[in-house]
Amino acid sequence: MELTNIILSLFPKLNDAKGKDGINILDHCQQMTIPEGTTIFHQGDQCLNYLLVISGSVKVITRAENGREIVLYHITSGGSCVLTTSCLISSEDYPAEGVTETDVLALAIPKTHF
Repeated sequence: MELTNIILSLFPKLNDAKGKDGINILDHCQQMTIPEGTTIFHQGDQCLNYLLVISGSVKVITRAENGREIVLYHITSGGSCVLTTSCLISSEDYPAEGVTETDVLALAIPKTHF
């Protein structure tokens, strides 16, 4: 199956997502391949993209005072990050970290088109 068809089957609303000029959001997205073990955002980072996970797994974590990792949730195929949504809407920085648990294929929608 062609990647665009896979994306639209996972995120069907993107097919109808048109900007003020009628340009489809998909025209402004970037496909990203992110290796396992990569931190894709750190606590305090500015949110610049809305990531849609096509395949793979990302864990969103925070850290206890003693440095112990606390897993908040996982994002898998067809998912997006609740914290990213919140940060983009509120223009706040990330309050946690996102780390890939496997190789991840994702679609990045720039903040300007979110």
